[in-house]
Amino acid sequence: MLGGVEAGRLFGVRLRLDWSWFAVLILLTWTFATFDFPFRIPGLEAPVYWVLGLSAALLLFMSVLIHELAHALVAQARGIPVERITLFIFGGVAEMRMEAQRPIDEFVLTIVGPLSSLALAGVFHAGALGAAAVGFDSAALLAATLAQLNLILAVFNMVPAFPLDGGRVLRSVLWKLTGNLTAATSWAAGVGRLFAWALMGLGVWQFLIGRTLAGLWAVFLGWFLAGAATSAVRNNRLRALRASLEDFQVSVVLGESAPTVSASMSVEEFAAHALRSTDNVFLVERDGSVVGAVTVESAADIPHAHRDTVPVFEVMTPLAELPRLAAETPIGQAAEMLRSLGDRPALVEMDGQPPRPIRLTDVLRWIERFEVLGG
Repeated sequence: MLGGVEAGRLFGVRLRLDWSWFAVLILLTWTFATFDFPFRIPGLEAPVYWVLGLSAALLLFMSVLIHELAHALVAQARGIPVERITLFIFGGVAEMRMEAQRPIDEFVLTIVGPLSSLALAGVFHAGALGAAAVGFDSAALLAATLAQLNLILAVFNMVPAFPLDGGRVLRSVLWKLTGNLTAATSWAAGVGRLFAWALMGLGVWQFLIGRTLAGLWAVFLGWFLAGAATSAVRNNRLRALRASLEDFQVSVVLGESAPTVSASMSVEEFAAHALRSTDNVFLVERDGSVVGAVTVESAADIPHAHRDTVPVFEVMTPLAELPRLAAETPIGQAAEMLRSLGDRPALVEMDGQPPRPIRLTDVLRWIERFEVLGG
């Protein structure tokens, strides 16, 4: 979900309308006004159908907003900050800054969403009965439609397929039973992916029998759910990994000594030297003092025809321009800092020793090895 419009705050929670929300608002209004309502109550004037269609679309999104607001308010009450609520093409999402820390919190803040949709279905159903009793057929149709849609929203969301609400409820139960959030997320997301693929298969079948719009909608929704389930597993794995890395400092990534080259060495000589080494970043020395750092990539930028005349001094990053890291910097924090540098190196300050060059690739390689060896 990229871009959108900030639409104010509700109970202290920011509301954002994704650009796709406007497209689906138009599509729903058109569908209600030209297909659904004329079929169910024929004979009304066209403007009436359009007013009913727009009202139904807006009330549906209001229902989705209430569903997500229920998640957000309960999350805040349980100490989980909420960044914002975003309405988009597939409904809405309450974006929280952190995961629930206990299974019971996950269960409660999740279940209130479908329960709020069920409550809305009851309210709209009562409204439909009341409007029908006094002969207000258009209002009865509108309320009955919203009752049906909220019931569908509640039931669909309770399918035990992560990241739907039902999948989150399943995860909270598995988390409580196993005590392992990472494993619970993987199992719930596995169910979510199976459901997503089944939904996409249903969409293809709908498309083949001529129900083009319904088929495309099911395929795109299934694709979205599959991607969200995969992303949830990846993010949960990263959180678990960060927790495992909290006790490690960036100094564990460094070798026994820092590779060095002379500032007067030509790039041609440096290239030959680098080919005999497994290092990609070298400290540059002049008269016994470190004056900068040079990477294999910076040397590679020099054309072959000029490498024998260009000294390393001209392609290095001067010492004053190299960001610094303390040796005791947590490895996760170091990775975030190095990520902002791209391929550029930083220097790790070592007590009583020369500084050591480091890049993000060095940290990521160490983390990968850490994972392979089981942490």
